[in-house]
Amino acid sequence: MIFIDTNNVKPIMGFEQIVLSNLTYNEEYRNQVLHAIKEEYFTASDHGILFRLIANHYKDHKTTPTKESLLVDLKKLPDIHQRAYDDTTKLICEQLPYP
Repeated sequence: MIFIDTNNVKPIMGFEQIVLSNLTYNEEYRNQVLHAIKEEYFTASDHGILFRLIANHYKDHKTTPTKESLLVDLKKLPDIHQRAYDDTTKLICEQLPYP
């Protein structure tokens, strides 16, 4: 059974943000669902980009990404539009809780 940790969820978070938040710091959740989620499942482009960053980080390092590592990886993405970059940066810095 998969449990979503709602202790660190901000009151206005939507479903996609709750999923992304749990992928970043809930190891049990991440291990059970990461393989089943795809970037195209996210309706907001910044959420999809953040999912890609989290998934790639975990695939490459087998560790939980930090805010700093996500921001570094975001800067390395080729052909990202400025608006998507800004929105994803805001999502990483302001809207997702980190332990």
